[in-house]
Amino acid sequence: MKGNTLRRLRRDDEGFTMLAVLASAFLVLGLVLVGIGFAVVGVQRSKVSQDTRGALAAAQAGVQDYLNRLNECETYYLTTNTCGGTDVALGVTAKGQGAVVPGTAGVNRAIYRYRVVSTPLTAGGNGAVRLQATGEVNGRTRTLTVDLVRSGFLKYLYYTDFETFSPANTARLFQSTPSWSPGTTDRAFTFTGSGSSNTVTFPRNGTYTLKAPTVDQVTRGCQRYYYSTPTSPARTTFPRTVNVGGVDREIWPSPTDTSPFSVSGNFTCLTISFSGNDSFDGPVHSNDALRLSGPVTFKQATTTAWDTASTKKYYGDSDPSASSQRPKYLGRFDMPETATEQLAMATAGGCVYEGPTSIKFLSDGKLEVVSPNTTAGSVRAGCSTGNPAAKMTSAQTVNGPGNGVVYVKSTTTPGNCIAAFQQVSGDVTDYDNNNCRAGDAFVQGDVKGARTITAEHDVVVTGDVKYVGGLSGEDVLGLIGQNNVAVWHPVSGSGTTGTNLRGTGDRRIDAAIASVSNSFTVFNYSTAPKVGTLQVNGVIIQKFRGPVATGSGSVTSTGYGKDYRYDNRLQYLPPPSFIAPVNDPWTVGTLSEQAGS
Repeated sequence: MKGNTLRRLRRDDEGFTMLAVLASAFLVLGLVLVGIGFAVVGVQRSKVSQDTRGALAAAQAGVQDYLNRLNECETYYLTTNTCGGTDVALGVTAKGQGAVVPGTAGVNRAIYRYRVVSTPLTAGGNGAVRLQATGEVNGRTRTLTVDLVRSGFLKYLYYTDFETFSPANTARLFQSTPSWSPGTTDRAFTFTGSGSSNTVTFPRNGTYTLKAPTVDQVTRGCQRYYYSTPTSPARTTFPRTVNVGGVDREIWPSPTDTSPFSVSGNFTCLTISFSGNDSFDGPVHSNDALRLSGPVTFKQATTTAWDTASTKKYYGDSDPSASSQRPKYLGRFDMPETATEQLAMATAGGCVYEGPTSIKFLSDGKLEVVSPNTTAGSVRAGCSTGNPAAKMTSAQTVNGPGNGVVYVKSTTTPGNCIAAFQQVSGDVTDYDNNNCRAGDAFVQGDVKGARTITAEHDVVVTGDVKYVGGLSGEDVLGLIGQNNVAVWHPVSGSGTTGTNLRGTGDRRIDAAIASVSNSFTVFNYSTAPKVGTLQVNGVIIQKFRGPVATGSGSVTSTGYGKDYRYDNRLQYLPPPSFIAPVNDPWTVGTLSEQAGS
């Protein structure tokens, strides 16, 4: 009995160890399953991460695709553009599908879509094409918003193509027709005509009248770089025309023989120097060689297209104030020939005025306009008020251009432009003696918002031009003259004994300035004592050097001393439809990712 009881007790606990084994087995299995679960989650997370990165890469591919198309056709952002086709600005999204990124397929298939959010024609577009590109991989999406810009010139505080005085302004300086005589001895001079060089003799005791030079003559003599070949005589002189025996002869004077002309300067190209009173707080570039007549202050990088073997890539009788800022070599880039793109932009979504037009910038963002040749009905809504049939002979306050672009074009109809010029200058005169036909824009005031004013002839700054928000806000201005951009400086008298009719004082201009075929200059820069300092906060782009003063070394005798400061905001906040170098590519200006993508 006792033995049976013991056997039964042993038999009753024989499964107890099995329970422990099974428990351990389940525990191990659970751990394995947990491990597998974590592994699966890790793989899934890795896949999600991989797809997310792939979606970002696809979005970037979309940006690059659109950028390539835009650089092949600069008007690609227009729904109907000059390259042909319609709705191309919508790219692949026009089909509602998307484009497959080359090299992706199957589970790694990546697609992109993009859409144009705004263009340079859009109000507040600031000259940029804003693009939104979305990439997708396995349902995972990423969206990028980019501003595509062209900012070649806006990288420089100061850019000049030629360092000589412009041919048009040079010809205007020498409109006199001095008479002269070779005296008691026959004098021979070399002249060119019909593609050949000849010698002509002016008989003794005769009197001859030299004709005023034409712009073409000055251009052939002076529109060349300092380092051009040949450098003489064309680099330093230009021809004049004189009638000999009833025949007009074009004479190239010898660079070493100035007699019998008492006004030898009439044959000399004018090269403008940088002086010791000049200060440039920003990058400077010239396609020509820089001439220094004083210890000019270059505070940032200075470059030239003169690739001389010498380490001194400038000339003259002085050096920069700091040896570390001596000009260095950089390749050349060129100005566009015309500002026709700005006219197209103004016609499409801005304001177009005809003949001399004054524009006062008002601190609330509006414009006060006088344009006597323009009827209110001939400009876009928002750019005029009052009777559409009436001439804009008195000041009208307008909202201004939707896309920020204003163009002032020339007209064939004579008008009374005195009202326009007097509005901003206080002077009762016809500015250019052209029967009020020229496309001149007279500007001053407080700028709010983004604006670009382009004139088919001259832009004339008649007073201070300042940003309402200063140089740290979002206000920005472009001033583009097909001819000159000039600072109005009325005087009386001549030379340093003349009188500044507006007294003395500094002038400030907050703007990106561009003269397409001529210069940025000051009227009457060589008359009357120094006015003050000309402060430009922005950039100055010009085809030819324009003088703003005269002086020697560190002394400014007449005109304005220079204080030019680069506006760094122009790298990401360009004025709407500002000019760009020839073949200047579109690039990515700013890039951000849309939240939640």
